[in-house]
Formats: sequence, C-alpha cells, structure tokens
Amino acid sequence: MILALVILVLLCGAAIFVLGWALPLPKNHGPRIKHEVAGPTEIAKLYGKQARKFPRRSGLYPIAHGREALLCRIEMVKLATHFIHSQYYIWSDDLTGKLLLGAIIDAADRGVKVRIILDDNTAGDTQLMWASALQHPNITVKLFNPFRARRHRWLNYFYLLDFMRLNRRMHNKSLIIDGQACIVGGRNIGDNYFSAHSGPHFTDMDVLAMGEVVRHVEKAFEAYWSCGSVYDAKVLMKGVRGADLEILRHAVQQRRDSPEGKALVEDFGKYKSYRQIARGRLPLEWAPARLLVDDPRKGLGKIDEHDLVVGKLRLILGRGKRELKIASAYFVPGRPGARFLQALAKRGLAIQILTNSLSSNNLLPVHSGYARYRKRLLRSRVELYELKANRRVIAEEAKPTRTPKKFFGASSSTLHAKVFILDRTKVFISSFNFDPRSTWLNCEMGILMESPALARFQLKQVEQRLRRHSYRLELLDGHRLIWLDLQSRPIGVISREPDTELSRRILVWCISKLPMEWLL
Repeated sequence: MILALVILVLLCGAAIFVLGWALPLPKNHGPRIKHEVAGPTEIAKLYGKQARKFPRRSGLYPIAHGREALLCRIEMVKLATHFIHSQYYIWSDDLTGKLLLGAIIDAADRGVKVRIILDDNTAGDTQLMWASALQHPNITVKLFNPFRARRHRWLNYFYLLDFMRLNRRMHNKSLIIDGQACIVGGRNIGDNYFSAHSGPHFTDMDVLAMGEVVRHVEKAFEAYWSCGSVYDAKVLMKGVRGADLEILRHAVQQRRDSPEGKALVEDFGKYKSYRQIARGRLPLEWAPARLLVDDPRKGLGKIDEHDLVVGKLRLILGRGKRELKIASAYFVPGRPGARFLQALAKRGLAIQILTNSLSSNNLLPVHSGYARYRKRLLRSRVELYELKANRRVIAEEAKPTRTPKKFFGASSSTLHAKVFILDRTKVFISSFNFDPRSTWLNCEMGILMESPALARFQLKQVEQRLRRHSYRLELLDGHRLIWLDLQSRPIGVISREPDTELSRRILVWCISKLPMEWLL
C-alpha cells in the first residue's frame, strides 16, 4: 500500500513536471519601442536652470519617511509630460499601490506613455489589477522571469529544470519621469513600505535624483526592457477573467475617497516637499553621483562578476580609509563577505553594521544565515547592532503627522533599508542587501553619491537607530554573545535573542543547519 502511494506521488510529480514544459513562454518578448522626449517638459521648466548650473552633477534629495516617499512619487508622476518608466519587485494591490497606479493612469489619460517592468514572483495576486490597467492604450507592462502556469501558480514549483531561472528575480526599484528625474532606493510599492497601515512597517530609504545620473538610470531601464528575461504581460495575462479598465478606475477612486485614502493625502500636506516639488523649489544637493546596477543578463545566469553590483562595491569599499557604516535589512555576508569585512577592519576601518534582530526580522531563514557570522565579525572588531521591533520607531518614521492612529499606527518595525556610508563622504542607497541572493541571484541597483552633506544626513538617520532603537552585540569572555540595551538605565544585558520566544529560537537553530545559505 505504501509503495503504491509512493509510486502514485512520483507519477503525479512527473506529470506536473511534463505539464510545465507543455506551457512554453511566449516567443515574442513584447514591444521594444523606445520613448523619446519631444519638446519641453514640466521638470525642465521647473528645474532646468539648476541642472544647467551643474552639468556633470546630479540633484539629490534623500527620502527617509515612508509617506513622503509615496507623495514624492505621486507628485513626480503628476509632472510627467512624455513618458513614465518604472521597475519594481513588488507592487501591491492595496491603498498606496492603487493611489500610485491611479496617478499613473491619470498621466496616461493625458497622453503620457507608460512602461512598467514587474517581477513576476509577486505579481500573482495582482494579475487582475494589471490585466485591467493594460487595457489602457498608453500603458505597457512586462514581467521579469515569469512563471509558466498563470492560474495555478503553485504548479511552477514542480518545474525542477526551470528552478534556476525562476530563482533569479528582479529586485530593482526605480521610477523615471521623462528621463529627467527618478526615484531609486529600497522601497517597493505597498502600504507597509509607506507607513500606511496597521501591520508591520518597513523603515527604508530612497533618493529622488535629477541631472546627470538620471540618464544612466534610464539607460539601465532600456537594457532591462529589451533583455531576454522579460515578457509581454498582455500576452501572459490574456486569460485573466474580469479585467476591466473602468472597474479599475472605479476601484482607484473608491480608495481615494475612503477614510484611509483621505487621511493619507491630508497627511501629505505636513511635508514641505508636497509644496516644493511642483514649484521647482525642492532643495536638491548637487553632487557627483553614479548608478551601480547589475547587467540584466544576471537574470539568465550569464554574467561576469565585474558586471555585478557586488564587484563594483568591493572596489569602492576597498578604498575606504576611516569608517564604514552599513544598514542592511537582510545581512548574510557569507564566507567571502565576512573575510572582506574582516580584512577592512584589520586594515583599520571602523565598521558598524545595523541589521534586523530576530524579533524584527520577517524572514527567519535569513536570520539563521546571519547569526552564524556574528561571533566571527565581533572578534574582528566589527560592531554589530540589531534593530528592536517596537512602536517608537514607527512614531518617529511617521512624523510629521496628525493622522488618526487607527489608520496608520503600525504594530512593529522591520528594517528594510540598504545603505552604505563610507568615510562620511560617500553614500550608497540601493535595493542591494549584503547577502548571497543580492550578490549572485537577484538583479539589484542603487545610486552612489559623493557628498559630505548627504553623508551627514544619512549618518543621522542610521546613528539614531544605533543609539536609540537597537541592541549592541558584544562577546562575553570571547565566546558568549550578549545584547546590550543602551537606552535602559542601567544598561540592560540580555543573554539570549531579545524579545523572542523559545520556539522561534529553536526554529532558527534548526534552519541554520540546512545547506541553504546560497539561497538567502
């Protein structure tokens, strides 16, 4: 009986496996039309005079607060004259996802051409939304490394021969307006990235840029748009039932008119940038900046290390002279990364790393991968800090605000930012986590800025969390980990993973024994 059951399971698995290859991906990757700027743009009218003063520099505006990050995106979309190009790993069908998509549909109604690249790993729950949006003649969407089975996506996980392709995702995040302004950073599109719901809140960082660097962000978008890993979403989603652009418009309007939507839009008025953007008065820091981006061939596994973000970062960080501060949501250095950081510390660099604690980490396997390197790094005099999961971080992220707590009071905080600060002069804001997945599997991008002023701003953001919202790790007697709560008086000393139950700690320990670090 047992043997018969095993045979049946194997036959079913084989049948599903064969079925997967009976569902080929489209041969046509979709339109490759390149959008050009023909005539004046609103951004050029508002910011062109500044840009002409600094022809080889970029105007940079860091965005630390979640709601301001959303309003900047919406206000920039409102300025679009010719085209909008965008890449995102996640675009949720929630309040903020609908508000931004609604602004983009409004732009498309004005004649603005829209092209969007989405990673298909997270697009399963939003197919109806995008199939509806695609009915607009000015909106085109492509999917990165799409799954073959569209309706029953769980079948894709049986495609063993397709695993290496499906395991490579596009983690890039960018929004480009008329090739003259862009927003790049760590935030996906969703309520928990913009401090707009009562669930877990992701603290993150973006940068709004104009000038020289935007040209390179646009060039990177074109490379991804025409690469072999993206496919026309209109073809892939042609079987989605219930797709209707007018129904989508109505749903967007309902979100705008909801108490939550009105409260969020009202909250925008608390930020100076809400009035500054459309008046050409956004305080930009004009400084040298460059884009670091993975070649899109990474999505097919066909790329050399010198074309990877990690290869470029190693060269830059290797030139550090005094100090390096890293804020990384999912920090798994691996043996090569740990050796690299140890070598920098041995050479005299003061290194501080902020990452999630077990209580604030939303991915237990990632914490298990990070935990095995803590003692090694501490012995090399690398300082480690782990973010607490508490409400005080949420309150500070949300300032300034008078929004009702029932709409925006988050229950916990998870670090999602990916920031490197080198020698108090260079800042890298990106989608790149210091982990094997960002290094070798996912496509990543970020902007490296050379500006002491921006470095000071970012240092303030990071050090505030180091001092007030994190535990500092130390080794007792050279081998026993302890966590120091620097805010308590006297300083609290904790001898096990703070704010966690025994079952969670046991689960992490069990996961750490699995040979899966390369997937983290």
